[in-house]
Amino acid sequence: MRRPPPRAAPGDATAPGPAPDEPPAAAAGEPPLATALGVLSAVCAAKALAGAIAPAALLAAILGQGAVNPASTALMGVVASASWLVAAWLQALKDAALHDRLASGTYKRLALGLLYVAAGMAVTNLRFAPTLGPLLVCGSLGALGVACALGAHLWSLGSGGASVLGAQRDILKAAAADVAACVSKPAGVFGAYYALQALSCLALFLWLFPTNATPLFPDGLTAAGSYLTRCSAAGLALVGVTAFTLKDAADRGRLGASTFKLLNLALAATIAQQVWFFYTLGGAGVALNDGMWRGIIAQGVVGVLVCDVAFLTAKKK
Repeated sequence: MRRPPPRAAPGDATAPGPAPDEPPAAAAGEPPLATALGVLSAVCAAKALAGAIAPAALLAAILGQGAVNPASTALMGVVASASWLVAAWLQALKDAALHDRLASGTYKRLALGLLYVAAGMAVTNLRFAPTLGPLLVCGSLGALGVACALGAHLWSLGSGGASVLGAQRDILKAAAADVAACVSKPAGVFGAYYALQALSCLALFLWLFPTNATPLFPDGLTAAGSYLTRCSAAGLALVGVTAFTLKDAADRGRLGASTFKLLNLALAATIAQQVWFFYTLGGAGVALNDGMWRGIIAQGVVGVLVCDVAFLTAKKK
């Protein structure tokens, strides 16, 4: 009779199965939640790509051909670029759901970010209802409502079933602690850049989102352009949350982990697309605040370089 193989002792490094530092293997058959996150991530990536390749067509499809002009087309490309970040967040949350890691602070932050950015976009769409029209407003509110519910559900899964509404005080305390962490001494150059990026995005969001300011365009914008400027402010929130998450990872020496490499790559793609479309405004015959325009380009180029270097050099520990 063939004898069974000897049973490995607990903790034996030769025991079969994943190494201690590896995530547990996903169960056979992908759960519906993970499948939904994967599909939504692909949709967001497609939107970002459409905005990069054909922003005028995307703008016409959303707001009509009458909204297409050089300024609004460039802003459409800028707004669509933030979908690279949403796609990366959803993919990271999918992996966390598959490997039972939603309780990590990183994924709870992304889930909350998804919830609050979607809620902010819903407010923006209601503010610009006359520009968008009732059909687009109702459709967008439905989609954004799904995003809010998804973010709340993912956060709840990582919080032992707690309700987002019942935990607002703790969430606000955590957000204040995150802002305070940005002004603390970073662990290195990468951490310093990400902290500066997060704080600058927070400041710009607080300025642009609640107002009708268009500081880059001294002659003002059409209603469509003003709407896209508000949407770009919501995109700043996405960039800020991503930058803080990467700052936290840099301080902990975790930039080489797969989640943070994905976020770094998405942030680089987002900033690169934004820089390109802001650059095109320089030759489009649009009146610009020249100093601000040059500053946006310069800051963006630095951002892409930093993200690319971090992506290429960070090693998994």
